[in-house]
Amino acid sequence: MKECFNRQTQIIMRRCDSLKNESKNLLQELRCRSFSYAQQKKENQVMKQNIQLQNYQETQITQTAKLNLKSINYAKKNSVSSYLQNPAYYNKLLTSVTKKRMSLQSIASKQYSIKQEKSMWKIVNQSDFHGFK
Repeated sequence: MKECFNRQTQIIMRRCDSLKNESKNLLQELRCRSFSYAQQKKENQVMKQNIQLQNYQETQITQTAKLNLKSINYAKKNSVSSYLQNPAYYNKLLTSVTKKRMSLQSIASKQYSIKQEKSMWKIVNQSDFHGFK
């Protein structure tokens, strides 16, 4: 009877040990899964924040691009008409254009006179006209 009792207790003890080990393994697996779940949750939050940031940046960029496009179109449409409608702007535009034209003409005339003078000196310095000096 003692032997039978001892065997049964040994079997029960082995089963208890195996259940202990199995429960330890299950608890460890549960901890690992909960840790990985927490990591995935954090990664998802970071990804959501990145998406929100990208959406915000996209809206900011599109708004500034639309504003810039509107201002460019406004400037193209209204620049000539504002000069023509406002006499002060129109006069300023004309004087600046005439000043540029006058300066370019004076430079061109100086260059032409220098060319003419050089060509005259070439003619004078030629050996054919050496006797006329």
